[in-house]
Amino acid sequence: MYKAAGFSEFLEKLRKKERELHRCLVFPAEEPILEFSLRSYLPTEERVGQEMCMREMPQWVDFWKNPPEKQGRPLWHVETQNRKLALWGKQSGIPVRAVVKSAEDAFCLLHLEKEMREFLEIYRETERELPEAAEWLLENYQKLQPKSEYRKFLLMGSYFRQGVEYGKFLREINVRGVDTKFIERHQKLVCTLWTALHPEQPAKNMEELSRAWQMQTQDRANIGLRVLDGSLEWHGVEQFFLSADELAKLRLPLQNVFITENKTNGLRFPRAAGSIVLFGMGYGVLEMAEKASWLREVQLIYWGDLDNNGFDILSKLRGKLPQVKSMLMDEPRLLKDLEAGLVEDTGTVPSALPYLTVREKQVWKLLHDQGKRLEQEKFPMEKIEGWLRREGFLKQRIPMESSFGHL
Repeated sequence: MYKAAGFSEFLEKLRKKERELHRCLVFPAEEPILEFSLRSYLPTEERVGQEMCMREMPQWVDFWKNPPEKQGRPLWHVETQNRKLALWGKQSGIPVRAVVKSAEDAFCLLHLEKEMREFLEIYRETERELPEAAEWLLENYQKLQPKSEYRKFLLMGSYFRQGVEYGKFLREINVRGVDTKFIERHQKLVCTLWTALHPEQPAKNMEELSRAWQMQTQDRANIGLRVLDGSLEWHGVEQFFLSADELAKLRLPLQNVFITENKTNGLRFPRAAGSIVLFGMGYGVLEMAEKASWLREVQLIYWGDLDNNGFDILSKLRGKLPQVKSMLMDEPRLLKDLEAGLVEDTGTVPSALPYLTVREKQVWKLLHDQGKRLEQEKFPMEKIEGWLRREGFLKQRIPMESSFGHL
């Protein structure tokens, strides 16, 4: 099928207006949906050559002056002018602009008639059952994927409209036909729906929604803790996962707390007297530092990846807890010893590292200048144990009996 020059661009302009098209289906605009200039697409000798121009010009004019129709209605209208053309002389009725007058015509041109009918059905259902959310639907319709989930939003909105329910966990919300993970899957849309129904209590995120709804929140147990001293084990258990709030309440007779960025290193960390290792937090360590005030009373050692993010976390952590000592992050010679383990660093470059020591900053700069990083997992155990021994953490014999009476 012949498609005139400019037609692809014409359709692309319509596609970019899809959000606007949905609104215009409901509230027809007086202005045209699209006015598309055809002047730059007119076949000319300069553009396509004399032979091509002679063949294409009549087709091009005919294409734009005879648009496809729907139920006897043309899907675009053409404005024409008299123009003087190099090979043709003065000609009348040359198309200069294609105008799409209605959203319905635009949907037909884009072959989205089924989608149009589906939208109108959903919108009318919203107007009927939850009119306060009609504007929310217009703003967010394209984000509703899959569209089959829409019924659940409608049910959720009806539930929200009733007001708040105090003291419930997220998964206790009982909306018939809505599974317990629905809110988790669609957090942002759920918050915007709540805000549309309760503009006096807007919620930009789930934390704000929880406060507005006075919902119970459940802290994530995402901080790994492993005791490195057998006397601190609880009935033979040495590994735990805690939330930041739970960790803040922890009371153990500790001398040292090691923090590693990655889970693997926390699980294989050597034993040390009077010590635990915390792991798996990434930047979450900063929240922990704010909540667990008892960390100020122990010797704190941080070991992160030797990369942009690792040094950024170290600097920020030391800004909160000045006594933080780094582990294996201030030895430039290690980069030579472990050169085979260097990989590309794709992390975000920190804007400032104000709390690094001179030697730590030296190691970071050496890696940054090469665009490389050294992951914790690449450190051989002898390097880790060697550092702990030099720093005096492995001097004492570590008792292996289980006694957890200190908690």
